[in-house]
Amino acid sequence: MNELDLWRAAKLLIATKGAEAPAVAQERVRALRRAGDEAGARAWVAIAAAISELRRVTPGSKDGIH
Repeated sequence: MNELDLWRAAKLLIATKGAEAPAVAQERVRALRRAGDEAGARAWVAIAAAISELRRVTPGSKDGIH
């Protein structure tokens, strides 16, 4: 999965799950790790990070919605 696809996935998850998007992404990471799919888990860790960045007021800050 390339970087653009990661950002698209993050935006789609935010659009469909709203405030629950971070929890959904983290649950996917846990499920993939339990299944032994470390590559898939790494992709979802990146998606979770993109979700966090998209939800910031100012990129790079520690505050709310972007």
